[in-house]
Amino acid sequence: MPGAPTDAPQLGLEAAKDEPLGPSWIELSKICREIFGRDVSPSDDFFKLGGSSFSVALLITKLRLLNLDIPMITVFETSNLGELSEQIDAIRLEQLHQRS
Repeated sequence: MPGAPTDAPQLGLEAAKDEPLGPSWIELSKICREIFGRDVSPSDDFFKLGGSSFSVALLITKLRLLNLDIPMITVFETSNLGELSEQIDAIRLEQLHQRS
């Protein structure tokens, strides 16, 4: 009914905020899905999802298997997954420059 209140979620602006970020987002979201057993979005916080020191170590190990050497402190300082993805992109770029 027009004008009637609804319980349906509003996806407009929220969905736009959750758009994938850089190239590391796909890898990070896949790893987080494995760790937490559910889909994640860039607005999620690693620790509010249930992350712990153990899950940080697991995340870092899985990133290293992808040849991404990310310091553990990065996850503690940047627990928002979207921002963490951007940090991983920056670290990846830095590592590529060091190798060339």
